[in-house]
Amino acid sequence: MKIKIGLLALVLSTILVGCSDATIENNDSTNKPSIEENKDTHKDNKEQEINKEGIENSDKNDNSINTEKEEPIENLEEINKENINIENYKGEIDFKLYTFDSEDNDKRIVLKDIHNIDKDDTLENKINALLSSLKKDYFKDEKANIQLESINDGIATINLVDENSWRQHFQGSTGGYINQKTIVETLLQRDYDGEWIKGVNVLIDGKKQEVFDHASFEEIFYR
Repeated sequence: MKIKIGLLALVLSTILVGCSDATIENNDSTNKPSIEENKDTHKDNKEQEINKEGIENSDKNDNSINTEKEEPIENLEEINKENINIENYKGEIDFKLYTFDSEDNDKRIVLKDIHNIDKDDTLENKINALLSSLKKDYFKDEKANIQLESINDGIATINLVDENSWRQHFQGSTGGYINQKTIVETLLQRDYDGEWIKGVNVLIDGKKQEVFDHASFEEIFYR
């Protein structure tokens, strides 16, 4: 009897051990996918981090490329500034062609800007540029010539050549007065602060006339 009980206990013990092993194996098989799944998740996270770093590095590279592209533009602006400074250093000045209002004879009007006059040019050439503009842009008369005779002690003497041609430009008190002031004020350039003449003396066909039609040229017109 004791032997049977011992054998039964041994069988039961064997069965229990077998069941226990099966349970452990089942647990192991159940846990393995979870571990592998965690590994895959970790791998995915690493790949996302790598992709993120790649995108950030790409953005940085793009920014650096853009910066490199922008630098030449800034350099070009500096070059342009230098060119502008060179042009200013060369020194071109603008003078004014003046006339006066027909209703308010003392109201000075800028009729035109006279551009691109070299500030280092001679005083004679600057005066001749103004005379040329008066003839071409204001009087518009090929027969009526106006010439610079001399500049002495700061006084520019000009000559209205061909009295008969000029007479029509000084007919009538208002027209004569305005045209006289147009010549004088354009030559005096009162707003110019560079080296300039002190006054204007006007001759008619090389002679001094107190009154030319309705215009007075007796005196020297000072700045």
